[in-house]
Amino acid sequence: MDQKKVVRLVLALIGIFGILYFAYQSWWYFREHSYDKEISSVATQYSVSPYLVKAVVWRESKFNRFCLGPTQDVGLMQITQGAVTEWATAQKLPAPGKTEWFNASTNLEIGSWYLARALQRWKDCDDPVPFALAEYNAGRSNVVKWRAKCKSPNSAREFAGNIGIASTRRYVQDVMVIQKKLERRGHL
Repeated sequence: MDQKKVVRLVLALIGIFGILYFAYQSWWYFREHSYDKEISSVATQYSVSPYLVKAVVWRESKFNRFCLGPTQDVGLMQITQGAVTEWATAQKLPAPGKTEWFNASTNLEIGSWYLARALQRWKDCDDPVPFALAEYNAGRSNVVKWRAKCKSPNSAREFAGNIGIASTRRYVQDVMVIQKKLERRGHL
């Protein structure tokens, strides 16, 4: 192969890579921002940071409303049968059928309600977010158990160190890092 052909091939490959990169970035931007209006709405409704709700969606499903988790979690916020039942009881509504859980608005409504309830439960802690996220991921009984091991039970820092499930500890850290990133960016 002569030098001109090699240069053309390299330039063609760079061009193809550039087009693919641009296409991927455009696709991701669209996917990431597809639910911003719904997230803002439910966050306002439940007095939760929209950045926190979006961070949970990012971590739970990467904005895939058809996401199915390994433990029957469903949709954008990976809601469960337990969360749906508790939400329906609290709202005095019939529980939506499982196919309705894939609806972005329904899923965000239930997941945000569940998150807001957890934040309210831990409001007396110096930072309720790690407690609420751990509850969202591993259940209230685990949070109560881990919190009981703390010398200062309202200390988020001490609590984070006592989270007894490594995947939940990573989950809490991941969501909080994503939330901070979104806040620094200044928009959903």
